[in-house]
Formats: sequence, C-alpha cells, structure tokens
Amino acid sequence: TYGCMVYQEQIMEISKKLGGFTPGEADTLRKAMGKKKLDVMEKFGKKFIEGAKAHNISEKTATHIYEQMKAFAGYGFNKSHSYAYALVSYQTAYLKANYPIEFMCAALTNEIGHNAIGSDDKENKIATYLEESKKMGFGILPPDVNKSQPEFAVEEKDGKQHIRYALEAVKNAGTEGCISIAKEAAKKPFESLEDLCARIDLSQANKKTIESLTKAGALDSLMPGVEPKIARATLLSQIDEAVDTAHLIAKEKESCAVSLFGDDFSATMSLKKKADTKPVAPLTQNELLGYEKEVMGLYFSGHPIARYQGYLDRLNCVPIKDILDGKASGRLNVIGIVTRLKKRQNKRKEEWAQFVIEDCTGSIAVNAFSRAWANVGHKVAPNAILFFSGEVKVDDESARVEINLQDVGSVPELIGNIAKKLTIRLTPDYSQENLQRLKMLLDAAKGVTKVYLEVPSKADPSKLHVIRTDKSILIHRALLEHLENTLGNDAWRFE
Repeated sequence: TYGCMVYQEQIMEISKKLGGFTPGEADTLRKAMGKKKLDVMEKFGKKFIEGAKAHNISEKTATHIYEQMKAFAGYGFNKSHSYAYALVSYQTAYLKANYPIEFMCAALTNEIGHNAIGSDDKENKIATYLEESKKMGFGILPPDVNKSQPEFAVEEKDGKQHIRYALEAVKNAGTEGCISIAKEAAKKPFESLEDLCARIDLSQANKKTIESLTKAGALDSLMPGVEPKIARATLLSQIDEAVDTAHLIAKEKESCAVSLFGDDFSATMSLKKKADTKPVAPLTQNELLGYEKEVMGLYFSGHPIARYQGYLDRLNCVPIKDILDGKASGRLNVIGIVTRLKKRQNKRKEEWAQFVIEDCTGSIAVNAFSRAWANVGHKVAPNAILFFSGEVKVDDESARVEINLQDVGSVPELIGNIAKKLTIRLTPDYSQENLQRLKMLLDAAKGVTKVYLEVPSKADPSKLHVIRTDKSILIHRALLEHLENTLGNDAWRFE
C-alpha cells in the first residue's frame, strides 16, 4: 500500500515487529483504535515507544509512527472487509454504468420501508435518489394505480425511459395491498374509485391505503381531465362510502345474495353511487403539496418555494444551488423550507440547532448556534417557509458547505417592506364570497403598497383590464395565502 496504513492487519504487524507486542496485545490495540478508545491508545502508546527503543528506533521516530497509527484509526478497516466492499463496489458501479435506469429503480426500491417519511430529522433517501435520477436524465412519473407496480419500475413514454413511482413507496400503502391493486390493474384498468374498491382485496388495501394513495396522486387517473386539486378532494370525500359499499357487496356475495345483480360488481357499485354527489371544495396548493409530503416524504408535483423563485433578485436572496456551486459566498440571504431539524446542547447546556433548508434548486445545512437560536429559534419549525440570513462556511477537509445562521424572518413581511405595487389577477369565476374575503384582507393592514387588479374582459377573456384601486396596504401572510389558495401561485406579483 505504498507506505500508507490502510488495513488493521498492518497496524497489528507494526505493533508486533516494532513495538514488541504479543498477538493478543496487537489485537487489543486494533480494537481500541477502531473504537477510538483514547485511554487504551495512550497506555499502549507508551508501551509501543519503549518496545521500539529495543529495536533501535528513536523515541521521536517511534512517536511519529504511533501518531500515524492513531490517525489511521479514522478510516482503516480489516483487509477481508476491503475485499468484500471492493467486489460490491465494482458490481454496483458496473450496473450503474451499463444499466443505469434499472440500477436506480433497484436503489429506490431498496429504500422502501427504510426511508424517513414523516421524520423531521432524517434524510429521505428516496428523495435523494430521485434527484440523482433526474440529474442522470430520467423522467419521474407519478404513482398511478393503473400503471405503477408495487416497486419502482422502468416505463417507456414518448420514446424515452422513465421511472414510474412505486405504490409501495407511499406511506401506509402496504405490500399486499399494492400487489392486489397491481394484479387487478393488469387485468383491466380501473375506471373509477368504485370500480377500484369493488375489485381489490380490501382486507389488504383498506381505507387508509386508498386515502394515502389518493393523497399521493395515484388515483388521479380515475378522474381524467380533472385538475388534481379537484380530483383528489373529490376522491377523498368519497372513499368512506365507496369502501363501505364494496364491503357490503362482498358480504352479499358470501351469503349468495348477489344473484340479483349478477357477477358484474363494478356495475353494482355504479348503482350504489349517489346521484346527487355534493360538490367538494378543491384542495389548496398548500394542502395538495402538504399531502404529497405527508405520504411520500417529498413534494412531487411542485414545490412550496416555487412561488418566490422569480423574486429572489428583488428580495436580495440567492438560490441554494448558487451557494453549493460556489457562485455565492460570505454573508447572504436565502428563502427556504425547513427540514430535518435537530435540537442540541453545547457544553454550557445552551440549546442550539442544526437543520436543513431547501428550495427548488437544492438543499443546504444550517447551524443555528446558541446566541442566534435564542433569538430566532421560536420562528424555526419543520416545514416552515422562511427568510434566512447567515454566513456561508466551507469545511476545508470535507468541502461540506453550510450556513451559520444570523437571522430569520417572514417572507411576506420581507416582501411587504419593499413592495411598491401589488397586482392581483382575478378569474371570471372568482366568487362573491372570495371577493369579500379579499377586500377584508386588503383592509387589514395599511401601508404604502398600491393595489392593482387584473380582470378578464367579458367580451374576450384573453384580454385583461387593469384597475387601480384606492388601497395602500402592507402585504401580509394571510393575504398571500388567500390569493394562492383561491387563485393559484401565479395570482399575484409585486414590483
């Protein structure tokens, strides 16, 4: 190994031949170095130097060698392990190089059941591997009860290979329930929620399974042409009735009472549907993305930070990717959403925290040391979207890039402090109730930001009339959330 201490066996040989250790003592030293037991290493260090003197090695040289041995303990392991890891490394490298999309599907599938869905302080490796797959040029298709397999799978679309999201990777889906769904979908695509409930094994895929799959968007294809916000809200409102009815028909079947309907249970289900299904309020964008995060551990169809990406320059903020690429450094500002929050204590028993913030371009670790944490810690919580100010630090050894936090603030407040003009785009179907709520929110906080409305022309909806209102407001969170929830993320812009 060219004079480098790589293997634990080498440490043992050096300690025996230079230090005069017995095989048992050499093995004890190996274990101590592997587990970084400083007291044992200190004790054996003296013995090593004395033994080296007996071999005509100076104390200075012996001390230097022993220090190298201690430094080795940070990365070395035994030779047999190195062979095993080298073999697996070669095999996986070969597969990734020659069968890249199949390899990524296997890596993703391997994380099912082990990834950190719902955890605030752990990395979700499925999200990490999906990002890697995108960098490799592979599209990611959403979970779909009519197309997904229980595991991640390769799917051809538009002449290109994509990765189809696994049903089993959705929280609460369950292995047997997903197998039942995929098996039935292979026979004939599901046409509706009622059809799905009638054909699958509800002892394996229960209400919770169907609810989680709906939140993940896996049932969107059962309402083709309907916007996901509406489709998912509608399906969630119908699950209880659809499952209960399917159970009822299953009991009728067991008691041989189904002859009235024949064997077409999906047709039976359609008879059971209410003719006067009540309209359901669509999910807000925040609710839709929140449900995806809840059951998939990631934002699939969008990102909560997307609404602010176009304003970063005006807000004097930088995208996280620029920091990671070395294009931005020193004291800077970032807008991000908080993930993987860990609270800690220093030697003085003062609380501090480490967490990760992410935007549409990447994620970065943040250190909130005790003084900063005492000032702003009450504002920081998992899934909070905030404005962060801090100093970029790069570790010289690991090249790890982090931010040392200095301040935290509200994004709407940041916008409110600099906005001179707020333009709101209304839609033709904007209800009177929403309009009244909007007026109330505009009147809630007086300020210097002028409000303009863009209203579609009745004669030609593609043309917009711009109306200057008499309102001067201070932009606040409730106002922006109302606009995004009722009109979408592109409903407002500021200058």
